[in-house]
Amino acid sequence: MSVKAGWKQTTPFLVFCVIAYAWGDLMFGIDTGSFGSLQVLPAWLKDFGHLDPATGKYSNPTSRTSIMNSVVFAGKLVGTMLFEPIAERLGYKYTMYITALIQFVALIIELTAKNWVVFTVGRIIAYLSVGIVENCVPSYISEISPAGVRGFMSGTMTVLVTVGNLWGAGMSRIFATETRRIGWIIPVAIQFLPALGILVLVPFTPESPRWLITGLLFWFYQSTGVQFVNIYGPTFYTQMGWGKMAFTYSVIAQACGIVATIVGIVVIDHFGRRPPIILGSFVCIIFNALIAGLGSKKNPSVTEGHAVIASTVMVLVGSKMFQCVSFLMASEIGGKSMRKKFMGYGTSVDVLSAFVFTFCLPYLLKKPGANLGPKVGWLIAGDSLFAFIFSVFYVPEIAGRSLEEMDELFEMRLWAWQFKNAETSGVGRRIAQLEAGHTTGDKMEMDEYIEDSKKLEKQRVEVGQRQS
Repeated sequence: MSVKAGWKQTTPFLVFCVIAYAWGDLMFGIDTGSFGSLQVLPAWLKDFGHLDPATGKYSNPTSRTSIMNSVVFAGKLVGTMLFEPIAERLGYKYTMYITALIQFVALIIELTAKNWVVFTVGRIIAYLSVGIVENCVPSYISEISPAGVRGFMSGTMTVLVTVGNLWGAGMSRIFATETRRIGWIIPVAIQFLPALGILVLVPFTPESPRWLITGLLFWFYQSTGVQFVNIYGPTFYTQMGWGKMAFTYSVIAQACGIVATIVGIVVIDHFGRRPPIILGSFVCIIFNALIAGLGSKKNPSVTEGHAVIASTVMVLVGSKMFQCVSFLMASEIGGKSMRKKFMGYGTSVDVLSAFVFTFCLPYLLKKPGANLGPKVGWLIAGDSLFAFIFSVFYVPEIAGRSLEEMDELFEMRLWAWQFKNAETSGVGRRIAQLEAGHTTGDKMEMDEYIEDSKKLEKQRVEVGQRQS
């Protein structure tokens, strides 16, 4: 992609997302820019320095200066190692939230320190967040930026680090002659602003596309009705006055769920990933609404009661489509190198979503709580509507694609429905052709494929060495 084409694809919202994340780099810039001056400010030396009886002046011994300025990088090293496991489990947004919270803790320690050792411990913790954010920011920006301007967008990191350096140095300059505690308290406290900026701005940004897709697939699997039927189905049937048949209805629902999953895994390769979840979410909208509408009547007829029971079965069937697709796509969407990470992240969201839904649902269904009873179907129907919109506009069609094609497909920045007919090139496409049996058998083409495969493997090794 050319630079011109990249800028054409750059939207104001994309620029906002880049700035929201790059803002985190101010944390590092302000700290390094301020502490270089902070450690010789009269106010700081008065509280943390060493008094020379001969001259009556405060200063830092050489050993102390060396320790204070070097040991903090131990925290940064730990942060760089923690980034990947945190990001792959929680995604970029929650990783940024964690860095902000760590920064808050670090600054509180610094501001309440009574000696230089405790102050340095605070800075070590602050550098822990720096180590995480320095990995998180460029990773996120490179994934959301068009290829033609990726260098420029990712480069904003270095600009903001330098702005932070200037900001930190400037704050120390303002208090260069101040001898009261305020002279070092304000330059340190000002570092709360970047962390606060993260908490204010990042919530309005989307997750990196593939992380977002993976996480939401698992969320909608749990929230469109599967937990309602699986865990609280018998409770709901009893609440509705069908206690004698509650377990029978539950067995019927689970049997239909088995049929649904078998049908799902059979059709998923023939019709693709999108149709099952689009249909499944639509089914969940209709039948959750029927549960709410018919079930909340004061005196429902026998037919209406049977319709509510049948609706719970259909809700389970619809949500099972998400189960079929979410586990499959989580193992595909990350490509060859990242699929294990995406799988781990997705299943973590799955567990968290199940906990949230099963914990909250009793309070929605019964007293003490909202006591909504069947009206809870309106809430689940609304969630299913979001699932439908998400499935139509954001879930890509990747059926029949090789794992090696995933990175190239997402770099094209296509609409979800455009993935199906998009043409890839290079190694990924050749592997897909081999898997499909569409190769011509031409020796030159095969040699070219093998050569490209070797180059790709070499690049992976080099990336792995750099990360380690």
